[in-house]
Amino acid sequence: MGFLRFGSRMLWVALAVVATANLTGKAMGAEEAGKIHVVSTIFPVADWVGQVGGDRVTTAVLVPAGASPHTFEPSPAEMRGLSRAKVFFTIGLGYDNWAAKLASGGGKGLSTVALGDSLKRRKQLPDVSRATAGQAEIESSEASHDHDHDHDHGGVDPHYWLDPALAKLSVMEIRDALKAADPANAAVFEHNAAGYIAELDTLDSELSGTLAKLRRREFVSFHNAYSYFATRYGLRIAAVIEEYPGKTPSNRYVMNVAKRLRELKLTTVFSEPQFSPRMADILAKEIGGTVDMLDPLGGPGIEGRDSYVAILRFNGAQLVRCLGTKP
Repeated sequence: MGFLRFGSRMLWVALAVVATANLTGKAMGAEEAGKIHVVSTIFPVADWVGQVGGDRVTTAVLVPAGASPHTFEPSPAEMRGLSRAKVFFTIGLGYDNWAAKLASGGGKGLSTVALGDSLKRRKQLPDVSRATAGQAEIESSEASHDHDHDHDHGGVDPHYWLDPALAKLSVMEIRDALKAADPANAAVFEHNAAGYIAELDTLDSELSGTLAKLRRREFVSFHNAYSYFATRYGLRIAAVIEEYPGKTPSNRYVMNVAKRLRELKLTTVFSEPQFSPRMADILAKEIGGTVDMLDPLGGPGIEGRDSYVAILRFNGAQLVRCLGTKP
């Protein structure tokens, strides 16, 4: 696999990298070689596709490394970029709503699969209320005051991929979608998916063992991205720094979060590389703490976070380093 940089955009590809401009017409030989082209909205999904599709697919990710789907706005070129794609994988669940507009401009026969919506429809998303009870209390306090916001609130957390058990379910759906798009290679997709699912089982067991040893079970995330991860491994979200991703929280909200952290004697707050660390820095200064990082998305070429498995291992290691382990 190789990676090329086009301006600030990076596209992850199984065997070759496709610039957005190339998606609309410059021949790359993928179709001539009988490979299907698959586009995903975020890097973790593109990595799953690459693992299942192997050398039978080319795959591109739309949201570049360092950007967030919460604030991403596709360009006209990216809207045209689905013309060659056979399958388009999105998260759904209100996370990448802009993808629906992209899909409407896709080529004839484009199959669009909203992986998170499928999990919700099949009632496979777990209850995360216990892990997020602390943040819910802060939000309840905020709701008692009049304040304006323009974000949908109270919906399903879309960041399900941070739970490897849920990731396995999406890998199975990706397998089935690729089989439908390319029946001649169905056996290849079955074989690759089985091997990758076994790798995810190993990852899950590894994280369970590692995180069971944490000295503290609470942590502060930048935004509400870790409820499934926390639920899976028996952790609790003490608070989130930005209640609405990309929008500066009110002073009252920040003070409520700071109060909660002092009560819990938590001194580390986590930023994310997709957002400005400004609010994390302000909160850390307020409580006399420090800022570290968790990453829900990773990206191609990012050392230590250049695959889905690597992203979860990185986050697990960060929690161990910052929260400490039992003696």
